[in-house]
Amino acid sequence: MDHTVYATAAALRDELSAMLNHTRAGHPGIAMVHPGDIVPMYGCPLAAVRVVNITPDTRTLRSGVCGTTLHIATLEMVVDRCYTTPDDNAMPTLGVLDSHARDAIDDAAAMRVAAQCFRTGPPSTLLGPWTSRVAGGILRGTLTCTVTIDLGCGCGTLPEAWPVIDDQVPPLPGDPRSSG
Repeated sequence: MDHTVYATAAALRDELSAMLNHTRAGHPGIAMVHPGDIVPMYGCPLAAVRVVNITPDTRTLRSGVCGTTLHIATLEMVVDRCYTTPDDNAMPTLGVLDSHARDAIDDAAAMRVAAQCFRTGPPSTLLGPWTSRVAGGILRGTLTCTVTIDLGCGCGTLPEAWPVIDDQVPPLPGDPRSSG
């Protein structure tokens, strides 16, 4: 993952975390940038941002500061909440189901606001679909968005000159590659 892409995903994570503070279900307590092709259902509550893909921006063929093609990063936000079911695995009461629905829709609104507000100025963020599903006692909402990113000057940049990702976004405690 490019350093600029990680910094973008981390900024979205931070904005999502801040927006979830204002939802009826509240902040999930855990917010992360997650690697890989899925965010497993670790438990609830949690929020995550995942880089789905990075691809050249062939829609406009715009160039970045070095004349290289800009790229589009597709980011996925995930919010997991606990889904309450009765001990006998019967249908939850209508009040509980309605509460879950309200929480999910409220989280969807927070995700949309986070995606639209985590960057200032152009380029804008394009929102994708929001989806919701229940599995294993977890109510999950996901929202994708695409953002345009300038990945830099290409082959003219020596690896020693690349911005170090850890200098841009400090590693979390417990990172095995962290020097601190």
